[in-house]
Amino acid sequence: MNHILRFLALPSAVLAFASGTSFASTYSVTSLADSTNSGTLRWAINSANTAPLSDGVRTITFATNGTINLSSPLPVLYKPVTIDATSAPGYTSNPVVSINFNGKPGLTVATTAKGSSISGLSLVRASGAGLTLQASGVQVSENFIGLATDGSIAANGGDGILLASTSSKNLIGGGSPVISISYTNATNPSQFPITVFAWQGLRANGTNEGSYLISGTGISNNGIIYVGPISGGGVNYSLVGPSTWTQISPYGPDSLTNNRLRVVGSCKITNSTNYNSGFAWEGTTNDLGTNLSTVSGGSFRLISRPGAYAQYTHSAMGDLAVGNYVTNLAANSG
Repeated sequence: MNHILRFLALPSAVLAFASGTSFASTYSVTSLADSTNSGTLRWAINSANTAPLSDGVRTITFATNGTINLSSPLPVLYKPVTIDATSAPGYTSNPVVSINFNGKPGLTVATTAKGSSISGLSLVRASGAGLTLQASGVQVSENFIGLATDGSIAANGGDGILLASTSSKNLIGGGSPVISISYTNATNPSQFPITVFAWQGLRANGTNEGSYLISGTGISNNGIIYVGPISGGGVNYSLVGPSTWTQISPYGPDSLTNNRLRVVGSCKITNSTNYNSGFAWEGTTNDLGTNLSTVSGGSFRLISRPGAYAQYTHSAMGDLAVGNYVTNLAANSG
């Protein structure tokens, strides 16, 4: 009878391997130490890299939280792996596990690690990019890159995420915009009392936490500058150009020092049917009114490209105004 049982079990084992059945491997990080000992992140990555392909999906979870201070670079990820730091105790919505690279290179996902995912980590103080993707099909979500777990700045020396030329079809951020992004109805008159034709620019309002600058074009052919929470309920100001300008369309708002603002955009000069000039405005909210017919205070500067059929000045970088112009409907330049 025993011989029969052994004989019957053999085809099942052969069938399992022949059908490609694999067994997932999970490595739990239980220590914040930087060593190759069992339970460390370095050990978990080395284990995932050396596991046979038959082990299937490799997952690194965390049974501890805090900061892992590196004394040498972490191994490159060479095989597909899921690094899930949202599994760490105490995780709710922000990372509770931080990797401090201490001036060493950041984490790298090699081309052979296609389909990996990294979530719930704080990646800080790398010599270059905090995360380099050489592989394709990588998902990166719910991480702090250049921020410590408490939200304070702990910048990396290069890019936050560096995408190599070999990398494509990655997902940076949540997989569902419906559940990962909050939407605001900017046409709600109780929240945004001035009706606009289009909102066109968004930027944080300096160091004022929770306050934003949103610029747009009003239905009365003048500019709108909204200052306040992104959900609405702030103050709408009108930006009205000089009397020789028939219409302005603000794009890029910017917060300067001493509560001053800068706004760049496009404008139409008298007798022009196109936005054939750009402008830059600087001032404070005290220079802006809520009356759409009163010329705003502050300083306007006209930016005109000779021969431009249309001109779009869309953003400012330091003392530079950046945009595009069109010489005719068939050609354009930047």
